[in-house]
Amino acid sequence: MELWLRRVYDRTEEGPEKRILVDRLWPRGVKKEAIPTWAKQIAPSRELHNWYKEHDGDFQGFRERYEKELSLNPVFPLFLDALEKALKKGPVVFLYAKKSKEENNAVVLRDYVLRALRKEN
Repeated sequence: MELWLRRVYDRTEEGPEKRILVDRLWPRGVKKEAIPTWAKQIAPSRELHNWYKEHDGDFQGFRERYEKELSLNPVFPLFLDALEKALKKGPVVFLYAKKSKEENNAVVLRDYVLRALRKEN
């Protein structure tokens, strides 16, 4: 099971992995055909995004709030089920737009998903 993270603007050749955009907004300059799956219903809410801006990049606070959103999101179990099926077929890449590789929603989502998958097995 391989779950990778990649910035959507990083130039890479397409491989066998399933690519999923995990941001709420479509990234500027990226063609819709370039990313087959957009999981915007799993992305952090606009309110959380604004909270993060107002709290000077408090990533730990963002992580806690985003994980709570995920735990309450009625779409998350469906997303997790589809993701688990995709991971059985091959690698999956979560694509994000933020410049920081360490502090972005895809990092939190990946960690949350991996914990959820471990609980199921």
